[in-house]
Amino acid sequence: MRIALCIVFFLGACSEKKPTQKQGQVNTTTPSGQGPHAIAPHGKANPHAAGANPHAGGANPHAGGAWSGGGQAPHGNMGGGVDVTQLGLQAPDPNRKIDASKSLAGTIDATKEIKAKFAAGDVLFVSVKRKDPATGKPFGGPLATDRLVFQNWPIPFRLTEANAMIAGTDFSGDVVITVWKDLDQDAISKHPDEPIVEFPATIPNASIKMTMSRLRGN
Repeated sequence: MRIALCIVFFLGACSEKKPTQKQGQVNTTTPSGQGPHAIAPHGKANPHAAGANPHAGGANPHAGGAWSGGGQAPHGNMGGGVDVTQLGLQAPDPNRKIDASKSLAGTIDATKEIKAKFAAGDVLFVSVKRKDPATGKPFGGPLATDRLVFQNWPIPFRLTEANAMIAGTDFSGDVVITVWKDLDQDAISKHPDEPIVEFPATIPNASIKMTMSRLRGN
């Protein structure tokens, strides 16, 4: 998911397309159920046997975190655990100065029909892209992103330069904010049943009120 998601977001392929659907595990155990290092050669105790893998089962601090509301994601992550450095892109300096005047903030509401499709804990992804002056649609890679966890209506949001994924991002000008409900914890996948809204805005704007009224497939 990591590489695929990065490629889509940063090469611009994440622009609106027709909905598409989107881990396998290699069995390395011996017939007795022991791992490949369970028995050391020459009958000596293997220092790796039965030891707890320090990386196994631990919570990944970057995967699927519930950070939201304008915070800086580690390594330039989107709210799905994407590390842009995996593509050779430079993540923003976490200690850089943030221009608080450059922000997009407001609330997300929904129609009665769309509200019925939400429950507490549902995840929404937010993406801000340049607005195509010819079509009015979003295009290119994201200027900023966020991951929100639904609790109740309306949903507050705020994005600033701190939400940028790539160093040097110019967070200004005419943009389109896209917000959609996630159905599978994967920001790359697109499902026709996802509630979604696209809202044109100009940075800065601190009084945005958008309403979800359709599904992606409609």
